Amino acid sequence: MQSLVRSFQAFLGKKMPAEVAKADVTAWLRNQRETRGNCGKTLEKKGILVGAAFSLAVKDELLPKNPFAGFDYKRLSQKIGIESDAAREPFTLSQLQMLFAEDVLFAQTAGRGGGGHYARVWLPLLGLFTGARLDELGRLMVNDVLQQPVPHFRIRRGKNSESLRSVPLHPQLLELGFLDYDEAIKRAGHERLWPELRGRSALHPISEAHGRWTEGGEDQNGWGLIGPLNSCCM
Repeated sequence: MQSLVRSFQAFLGKKMPAEVAKADVTAWLRNQRETRGNCGKTLEKKGILVGAAFSLAVKDELLPKNPFAGFDYKRLSQKIGIESDAAREPFTLSQLQMLFAEDVLFAQTAGRGGGGHYARVWLPLLGLFTGARLDELGRLMVNDVLQQPVPHFRIRRGKNSESLRSVPLHPQLLELGFLDYDEAIKRAGHERLWPELRGRSALHPISEAHGRWTEGGEDQNGWGLIGPLNSCCM
């Protein structure tokens, strides 16, 4: 929050907090999108955090109003042309075959990019066989994996209440040794299923590191999964 407040303050220049209007909020968030490439959800998170500081100041009677109160983040996202999820094209069969080829999926055993080797292997496989969201998988704890009444894992935190569910494990995942991996991580004393998976800050989900690695982004220690896909299939 302190980092975001400083960013907002620097953007406003010499304007005092009591002078800030919704137009200033809109201008700052657009600037964040243009200079940092933030998506609509990230802009909303930033606005909520900075707005919380203004809200406290209003409650303490230090400011007359909160310019972030009632801000329509969805309107802003639509106005700046962020694509909806429905606009995303699914992978083709040939692209999926490339992504899950043995010499791609199991490559690069060294390096901690994308949450380490095991996260780089298991997260794509779990996504393929369960349809769970990357952020849901990234938050899994070792105790979320259960064997009774059938092998499954529990999603305790999700996008909404309907997302909280138990997901059965496909027999192929069992044959590949996913339960053995869970037991090994548990014996090693870890609570999180992916101990090397870390987010950049509290504002970013821990799964973001894997998502950026998969897309060949920064801090990868390698080209990521989409590297060969871009060169061979796109």
